[in-house]
Order: sequence, then C-alpha cells, then structure tokens
Amino acid sequence: MTGAPGQASAGRDQQYLAYAEAYTEAAKRLADRADDMDVVSTPFFHLVAHALELMLKAVLSCQGRDEERLMMMGHSLERCYAQAIRGGADRLEDEDLAAFVEALDQPHAMQALRYPQWLHGPMPEPAQAVRLLSRQLDIVRTWLANEH
Repeated sequence: MTGAPGQASAGRDQQYLAYAEAYTEAAKRLADRADDMDVVSTPFFHLVAHALELMLKAVLSCQGRDEERLMMMGHSLERCYAQAIRGGADRLEDEDLAAFVEALDQPHAMQALRYPQWLHGPMPEPAQAVRLLSRQLDIVRTWLANEH
C-alpha cells in the first residue's frame, strides 16, 4: 500500500482518515453507552488517543511523509502535532487542542493506555475529550479536502 521508498502513497492520507473516523466513532459510542465511565476509561482514552494519532498522521501523509517516516515518529502525539503545524496545517494550532494533545501524549507514547502502568497526570473529562476529538476531526477533514 505504500509507494516507492521515500514517497507517500496516493490516498494513504484518506486511509489514515478513515481509521481515525472509525476510532472516533468507537470512542463516542463507548462514552454514550457506558454505565460507568470509570470502568472503561482506559480503553476509552486509548481509542481517543489513537484516533488523534491517526488524524495527525493523515495530515502528515498528505504533507508527503512516507510510511517509514510516520513509523519512526512512533506514538508521540506532540511530535506529530508540531510537525503537522510546521508542515502547513496551521488550522490545527489552537490552545484547547494543544492542551488536549499534551494531556494524551505521554500516556499514549508510553503505551500506558494499552498495558498496565501508572498514568501520569489527569486525563480530560470524557465529554470534553469527545468534543475536542470531534472538533479535531472536522479540522483535519476540512484541511485534507482543501489540499486535494
């Protein structure tokens, strides 16, 4: 599915976006249907953080980063966010979104949402996380549509 070494595959950004949309929808449904969010908060935030990573990698792919480069970035949301903005996606630059990325960066990068470990710092409220994730998705969709 990837192009030649050093090249982004045509449409790869749309594939990342489709996955981001699916993870966002899964997070929304979990938040809407959970009787007790405390019980499902870790899987919920894993869905949220992974959706955010996929959105940012959709932008980075559209900006020309190939699959190898995206893989080397790992799961650092702050790195992906900063590089997407530096690459021209300045609509992503927003104080609330930056704080959202910062809150999720360390737990996601350290895989604390996938494997048992101590979570450093507070997580956003689930309703706020869904709202910010949806807003980020709208921004990314619009940005990608304008780039094609």
